[in-house]
Amino acid sequence: MRRRPTSLPFHHILGISTTFPAIKWIMKPRFSFWKEKTEHTLDMLQVTSDISQGAVLLSVNGRQEVYIENYRGIVDYTDQLIRVQTRHCRLVIMGHRLQIDYYTADEMKIIGWIDAIQYE
Repeated sequence: MRRRPTSLPFHHILGISTTFPAIKWIMKPRFSFWKEKTEHTLDMLQVTSDISQGAVLLSVNGRQEVYIENYRGIVDYTDQLIRVQTRHCRLVIMGHRLQIDYYTADEMKIIGWIDAIQYE
């Protein structure tokens, strides 16, 4: 009568242990693979890192116009102070006769006499 070979568990065949560091070692390349894939895709699309990370972008034209991109919401709005919530901080625009000329889900334009722009 022939003897059947005993089967070994999968981790013994590969020579790895089932302890947590081994699982962490096995999973690490997958996460770095997706990170590299995402970075490569953003490079191909020519998207800057600040936009992909959700950073606020300010464009100031003189002392009378401010364009804000990548904001989350308007916190305070008066004719002397406009406070805008961004992903990482709050942005405070101080001045005189300030008003929001237009806003969309991603950008807004503030006009008026701008005295200061401050991060909180």
